[in-house]
Parts: sequence; structure tokens; C-alpha cells
Amino acid sequence: MQNAIATSASAVTYNAAAFSVLPFAGYQAYVPTIKLANIGCLSNVKLAEPVKTKKVTAKTKAATVEQVIAEGLELAKMHDKYCEEYVVRGNKALYEVLAAIYGYAMQINESASKDEIIKRMCKVLKDDYSIKTTTKTHWLTTVVKLIVKGTDRQTASNYSRILQVAFDENLAANELANYIERRGGVAKIRATEAASVAVNTAQDINKERGALVKEYLSKTALHHYATIECNAEPTYWVGDARKGNVESKHKTGQFNFFITVADSNNKYRVVEHGKFSEAFEEQIMRLIANTYNEGTDAFRAKLAKLTALNDELNKKPATGPTPAQFIKLFELA
Repeated sequence: MQNAIATSASAVTYNAAAFSVLPFAGYQAYVPTIKLANIGCLSNVKLAEPVKTKKVTAKTKAATVEQVIAEGLELAKMHDKYCEEYVVRGNKALYEVLAAIYGYAMQINESASKDEIIKRMCKVLKDDYSIKTTTKTHWLTTVVKLIVKGTDRQTASNYSRILQVAFDENLAANELANYIERRGGVAKIRATEAASVAVNTAQDINKERGALVKEYLSKTALHHYATIECNAEPTYWVGDARKGNVESKHKTGQFNFFITVADSNNKYRVVEHGKFSEAFEEQIMRLIANTYNEGTDAFRAKLAKLTALNDELNKKPATGPTPAQFIKLFELA
């Protein structure tokens, strides 16, 4: 490729092939950028004539590809060596340090002066290192903070959680290093434990909402007037069985359940009448709770409002029936 450079006296040709470009060399490749407009050329200077470039054959291209792959594999060896020398050995060294910290903590735990030791640690952390602890801080966290005070809070938290898991599982100090390695390392244990806490929290919230819905439904009975008359004895659905009478080991729930089929004229034929075990009823309440759009706090407020209304209706007047009893009279009529 030939480029013309205009000067005041004459035109000068530039041979791009005269500038050599380094062949591909993995991470060392470098191609210079030359702006010809910035080069001042004398009128009597002539650059070399263009040289025809050699045609790239399939064989040459294949060789270049193989060279690139070979250099990548060499870099892979460097990375493997780094992992072996620093990551793997570093992790093993870390596990041994954590095991030593855990052993130290276990000695404190068995000491008759444990409370005094932890209290003194808290004071040292606050006075000498401006690291705060509270009465809710786990004692193992206090120990970890004293020893790894130079690290960031997240790292200290990860180490503390590992030791708490080991303590809860009653591990010996000499078992800890192998235990951490077997479970995939500090980060994986921490992530697993965090996920477990999240699941437990969600289950607790779901259980609470189920209890709120159960109380709410029971208190709305005062405001509903549709009734069902059924002479059939209830079937008790407990565990994985259907029983004619409930066993003492199974506590029955609060509600009666009716399976009905629409008949005609707003009448429903009762197919089955049953009572669930308390545990089974709680599961149903949790499922029903999922159909309510209100958040837990909003639902608590809704329940509180209904409770206050019912209390007012059930309040005994000086004479005559309560408002709730008065409503019942019209309902029976």
C-alpha cells in the first residue's frame, strides 16, 4: 500500500512495509501507531519502493494459531504454579491459624474466669483500638476481633462465623482445619450459613403470618351470618390418616372444614365435614396467608383494628344484650 505525502516542493512516496510490525506474542504484542501528517519530509528524500507482501497460506495461519495456543498454555502453567504456591498453601495456612484461634477460644470457654476475660477484651478493644462491642456480641466474635483487629470487618465476621459453626457442632480444635477444607473453605461455609439463616428467617415470617391469619379469620366470625347445618360426624384428618375419632397424641385445630359442591339456589351439598390436626391446620393457614397482599406490619394493624371492633361489640352494657348478642338475635331470626 502506497501513501502520498504532500510537501511544498514535490510528492514523496511512503512504503508501509518499511516499518516492521512485531509478530503476535501473546500478552507482549504491540503495534505502533504512526501519524504520517506529523512527519516532516525533505523534498529530496525518497523512501523505498513498495515491496510485495507474501501471501498467507493455510499452513502459516495454522502455525500462528498453534503458537497462540501454546503461549496460552504456558501462561496456564504460571497460574497453576501461583495457585499451588500461594492460594492452596495460603488457604491451608489460614485454616491452621483459625484452628489455633479456636483452640485458644476453647481454653477461654473452659476457664472459670471466662466472663472477666471477655469483659477485659471488650475494654481493650474499645480503649486501645476503638473497636466497639455490645452485650449482644457473641463471645467468640470478641475473641476473633482481638486477634484479627488489623483486618476489615467482613473478614473478621467470616472468621467469627466459622468458629461459631465449629463451636455449635462441638468440634475439637485439631479437627477444624480438615473440617473447613472438607466443606469447601471459609467463603463457602459462610455463604452456606448465610443462606440457611435467610431460609430460617423466611420460615419464621411465614409461620407468623399464618398465625396472624388464623387469629384474623377466627375474629371475623362475628361479622358473617351465613351458616351451615350438618348432622354428619366430623372426620379427623391427622398425620397421613383419616380417623373416626382423634387420638390423644394429635391435637386438633380450631376450625371445622367442609368440602361442598354447589347444588342450586345458593345451596351447597356437604360432601365431607372434617377437622384437621393442629399442625396440618397451621400449614393451611400459611398457604392462605400467601394470598393476602398486605405486608406483615400492615396485617398486624388490620388485625388490631378488628380486635378493637370486636371488643367494642362484646362490651357489656349496663342493661340489655351486648351489640354482638343483639346481632345474634337477628341472625337467628
